[in-house]
Amino acid sequence: MRIGGTRCYQVRRPGIRTLAGLLILREKVLKPVLAGVCRPKRGRPPKNIHPLDEHYQNLQREMPATLQTLKPAA
Repeated sequence: MRIGGTRCYQVRRPGIRTLAGLLILREKVLKPVLAGVCRPKRGRPPKNIHPLDEHYQNLQREMPATLQTLKPAA
């Protein structure tokens, strides 16, 4: 929301929460997934995989196909 008569803006609480959520998503999910896409896996896989690790592996497998579909500008 713009503060009257100035070039300043005041961010409302829902906006701050949205920005914080997007920042956390970028830093904690997207960056690690993209960093791990090109790295070869070493060693044997664990016998018991936590459901969160399984989701992470699925994200890594699907990321190249997603990027191919989106065809981001290089």
